[in-house]
Amino acid sequence: MAAEVAVRGAGAGQRTAVLMFPGQTARDPQMLERALQAWPEGIALVEQASGCIARDARACLLGERPFSCNRDIQMAVFLTSHIHCAALERKGLRTSHSIGLSLGEYNHLVHVGALDFVDAVKLIDERGRCYDRGPRGKMVAVLALEEQELLGYLRQCTDKGALVISNYNSPTQHVIAGEVQAVNTLVELLEGETTATCVTVDDRIAMHTSLMDAVAAEFLVALSRVRWRQPSATYRPGVDPQREVSVAGEIPGLLGRHVNSPVYFHRALQHLLQWAADAVLIETGCGTSLSSLIRRFRPETVLSTEDPAGLTVDFDRVLRAVQA
Repeated sequence: MAAEVAVRGAGAGQRTAVLMFPGQTARDPQMLERALQAWPEGIALVEQASGCIARDARACLLGERPFSCNRDIQMAVFLTSHIHCAALERKGLRTSHSIGLSLGEYNHLVHVGALDFVDAVKLIDERGRCYDRGPRGKMVAVLALEEQELLGYLRQCTDKGALVISNYNSPTQHVIAGEVQAVNTLVELLEGETTATCVTVDDRIAMHTSLMDAVAAEFLVALSRVRWRQPSATYRPGVDPQREVSVAGEIPGLLGRHVNSPVYFHRALQHLLQWAADAVLIETGCGTSLSSLIRRFRPETVLSTEDPAGLTVDFDRVLRAVQA
């Protein structure tokens, strides 16, 4: 086992490791296999999860139609990120700081001790079920356009149906979501009148919008049944980015809002970094979408457990970089 990497706090000469857990749009059919190849011990976690939900959590990625439902997507992404985190911890990385984008918030909650892994698996499975019963919608990432300019164009399309900024990911990257016609109309307008790049991230559901109101109400019942714990470190909810939650009883309501309200990853990260001395940001999970995004607007060191080409996972490379 590698020597423990102590990156905990704000003392002189210390650096603060901050784990960043990606959302479900980071998915890749081979992501779990890459994680297990890099850290074979992770298969025990996959088997434990499979036992909790009475189905093979790995098999859904190995068939002809991976990610055919939201239930599979959410479970696979959550498990992949959890294995990445567990591998780093087993190899000696110790930090109390983390943050999650959308689905990644559940990995963040497990990391800070507010949610047991088994309870998280069951909750994610139910979350996926609820989402699969939700109404049709669409989500598109808008790149290279600032918030106020995007809002100006958005207001021109509201007569086409429900439409909002659902994810505030960076100063110049946002996700628009809502009814399909409204989203398509806005995309056409943006591509015709701006230099923004628009990329569809989900063409089945409009997460973090009012279209999900009924889903949020249904999922809140499941949230109320979970054995929430007092976090051992601060929980930072995406729906209320300046809030620092340390009381277990506040968590279900915030996660309920998380279903049908916008999330502000960029603002939550900014707030966290006010307290993290000489931070090293580590994207912990599939892909490098967060690390690529953040390098454009933050001066902190940014690492990822996967290589930028998405071909290999290398936990030791991250540990060496943190120690450097």
